[in-house]
Amino acid sequence: YSSFSQMKGLLYSDWFDAILDGQFKPPIGVGIDITNRRNLNCEWCNARDYRDNQTLPLEHVKQIIDLCEDWDVKTVCYAGGGEPTLHPQFPEILEYTCDAGLGTIISTNATMLDKRTIEAIAWNTQICSVSVDAGTAETWRSIKKRDLFPKVVEGCKNLAAQAQESGMDLTYKVLLSDKNQYELYTACKLAK
Repeated sequence: YSSFSQMKGLLYSDWFDAILDGQFKPPIGVGIDITNRRNLNCEWCNARDYRDNQTLPLEHVKQIIDLCEDWDVKTVCYAGGGEPTLHPQFPEILEYTCDAGLGTIISTNATMLDKRTIEAIAWNTQICSVSVDAGTAETWRSIKKRDLFPKVVEGCKNLAAQAQESGMDLTYKVLLSDKNQYELYTACKLAK
């Protein structure tokens, strides 16, 4: 199961049958925003006005994961309200989620991909989606308001190498805008 999959509704048809019978099953997947901290200022961010640098304590995240496991949730997605890799215990969270038997999906801006984080992502996550959103450093800087594009490219290369070993699915995302629409081919070449 992937919360990003177009086929997700077809994979669990028994959930729909249960609803038609008046029974309600737990959610198939759960999204957990472990932090609302951010290190970029993306121009299209829909959450920039309410962020206050809050981070869930590790023990609270573990309680949520335990609840998901007990409730027979299939997957957890770490994305959303902030950059998940900014959580100080992000590798431990991924390991705990994996040990609980839950499929794990993350979305990241790839700015915080040190060796420990890359290994934790590659070996404890089924799908990692990287939001790059540009094909050149100049456009990336214009959209993200920071000068970290070389770090993002290097992190993606290292993550891709680990994904080859672990079998994790790695996706490279570009949210099209008027600033990057003509760089899609360049971004695709960079991703390759």
